Amino acid sequence: MKDAAHILKTNRLQRYVNADVTLKLPDNRKLSSIKWLAVWDLREYKNLADVYIPEGLEPPSPQAISEMSRNSHGVKSDGVMVMDSKTIKILELFYDGNDTDVFFSVGLGPQPTPHGTKIPDERGYLNSLYPYTGKDVTLVLPGKMTVDDIDWLSIYNFRTEENYGSTVIPDRLNIPPSLIHIIEKESPLPNCEQLHRDLRLSWEIFGPAVTFELSAQMGTLFEPC
Repeated sequence: MKDAAHILKTNRLQRYVNADVTLKLPDNRKLSSIKWLAVWDLREYKNLADVYIPEGLEPPSPQAISEMSRNSHGVKSDGVMVMDSKTIKILELFYDGNDTDVFFSVGLGPQPTPHGTKIPDERGYLNSLYPYTGKDVTLVLPGKMTVDDIDWLSIYNFRTEENYGSTVIPDRLNIPPSLIHIIEKESPLPNCEQLHRDLRLSWEIFGPAVTFELSAQMGTLFEPC
């Protein structure tokens, strides 16, 4: 086996303490081709721990769900894929871009509402959406949010409270877990605004003085404002 945490090398295992480890089977083998996985001591010829792979196991994989509904403003898609617990890919998305205050939105309930949560676009920005002309769009849910926390994804106008197009997120999808790590960063400053998926501005006004703090994420996600 090759340990992704150690750059795909077959070195002797190091110490792990509550670590997430991703393993890749060699020679393009599939999980269905093995019966067990073990931590094995070659010198002592001893099994330290193991797990058996049951017959007929269906490993988690990206799942196709319904395409975006075609309500208005030219919204349509070829399909929608839930790639993992935090990632949704809209295939060949179309939207005319002829309005303001329009965002990707997710939320709970039977249909989109103005109480949904705005999520960054595929570039990480929280700006009103620009036109899409058949582009594949990959969205990452912010913070600790996963697809288990939402019932729908919408292109939503928060000014007119209109759903231009949406898709339902089914329950209990057999999808892989996200490998994105979330960190909790608290700022001592009371005010906060999310400038980008990767940038957060905090500030405080005290008399004539203004204090700013700009936080940037590097390879991980932090909780949004």
